[in-house]
Amino acid sequence: MGLMTRFERGGRKDAILRSREGDEIAVEWEWNGVYENELRKLKAHKPWAPVEFRPKSLRFAALVSYAESSNREASQEHVLKEWTGAGWPLLLILVTYDFTKKFQTQGDYKVMNFFVYGPNRVLDLGSIPAAPWNLDATRWPIQLG
Repeated sequence: MGLMTRFERGGRKDAILRSREGDEIAVEWEWNGVYENELRKLKAHKPWAPVEFRPKSLRFAALVSYAESSNREASQEHVLKEWTGAGWPLLLILVTYDFTKKFQTQGDYKVMNFFVYGPNRVLDLGSIPAAPWNLDATRWPIQLG
């Protein structure tokens, strides 16, 4: 791909993917849902660029987060409100779950939903099961079956 990865230090982004030309993708991962400060950090990101390439904008930002299944729509609406006026698109990967004490994580992960928040609209890219053993055509159903 030709992208270099820079990981978090000093409380900034969780990861920055940067091309040799200076294009950047900023990535955040938030276990506690979309209501923390990760959206503000992504929206306010100032891309690094050599002097000859300035001003440079972010190609896009990505946020991986979680929401209870019953809170999915409210989470999406919050992201839409927070992302209004951003200078670049946001890829939101929202993993929905149901609360359970059956697992140590206390979450029964159901679906990974993919959305792109652009300047004028939200594009629903689709969804897939969040757990690999719920996917057809993988080794998981065979091993667990």
